[in-house]
Amino acid sequence: MEQANTPIIMSREGDLTHWTPQQQPAATTEAAGQPAEVMDLSANGMDVDGTRPLFGGAMKCQLPPDWRDLRATAPVPPLQCAQCTAVLHCCCELRQVPDNQEVYVDADNNSIVVELLELQSGLEPGSSARHYFQDLAAANESQDTVVEWCADVTGMVIPSLPQAPKCALIGTQFLFSSANSQAVRKRLSASEYRTDTAVRKRLSASEYRTDTVRVFMIHVTLPEAATDLLITLNQPLTFGDSTTAAAAADTALQPSEACFTGGEGGGGGGEVVAVLQGFLRSFEVVDWAIFC
Repeated sequence: MEQANTPIIMSREGDLTHWTPQQQPAATTEAAGQPAEVMDLSANGMDVDGTRPLFGGAMKCQLPPDWRDLRATAPVPPLQCAQCTAVLHCCCELRQVPDNQEVYVDADNNSIVVELLELQSGLEPGSSARHYFQDLAAANESQDTVVEWCADVTGMVIPSLPQAPKCALIGTQFLFSSANSQAVRKRLSASEYRTDTAVRKRLSASEYRTDTVRVFMIHVTLPEAATDLLITLNQPLTFGDSTTAAAAADTALQPSEACFTGGEGGGGGGEVVAVLQGFLRSFEVVDWAIFC
C-alpha cells in the first residue's frame, strides 16, 4: 500500500531542562544514487545487545536495529544491514530534532519521541498525560482527538524508576492529511488552511482527508530533577485514503496498561507496541547530572 513520503513524527515544543548535550559525531554521507552501503549496525550508536544512548549517554534504552536515530544520522542513501538483507531508509533530513528531544523512526514511519520538559505543577497524577496529549494535538493542529484510555501506572512500567509517578495514555489524533496538503495550499490562504471550519466549507469530502495517528504516551514526573519526562510512540494508521501495515494489528488493540507492560497478552497492537514495551523495560537514567 502506498504511503506518504514524509513520516508523521509528532512532538510538542516545551521548555528545555538545563543541561548541555554531548556533541554528536558527524555521520558520513555518500552521493545519491550510489549502491546501498553494507553497514555494521553495532557501530551505529548501538551496542551489540541493542542498547542505544540517549542525550549523549545520560540515558539509555533498547530498540531494534532498524529504528533510526534522527539526531545522530545525516542524510545518506539507503543502508543495507550487515546481518540481513533489510534496506534501511533515512528520513532525518525531514525534521530538526531539538536539544530536549530524542527521536527514533522505523521504516514504516512509526516513531518514538523522548522529551525532557520543565516540571508542570498541579497536574493530577492519574490523568497528567491528558495535559500533554492535548498539548501535542494543539502543536500539530490536530483536527480531532480521542482518548481511549488513561490511568496511573506508577510501579508498573519503567522498572528503573519504580517510585516516580507515571501516567499512561492511549489516544488517537486526526491530522489534516499530507496526502492532499499541496493541492489544498494552492486553493486556501495560510489562515484558512489551519482553520477546520473554513476548510470543510471550501473542500469536498474527498479532498478533506485526515491522517490518523495512534498515540501511546507515558508521562513520568521527576520532581527531584524538576523535570517532566515524556515518552511517546506515534503509530500512523492511515495516510489520507491509504491504510498502513499497523492498521490491521490495531484492530486487535485492547487499550490498557498491558500495552505498556506487556502483561496479559501485551494488549494487542502488534510488533510496534512490543517495541515500546521493550523500550520502557530497558529505559534507564545513567547520569543524573544531566538535570543539574
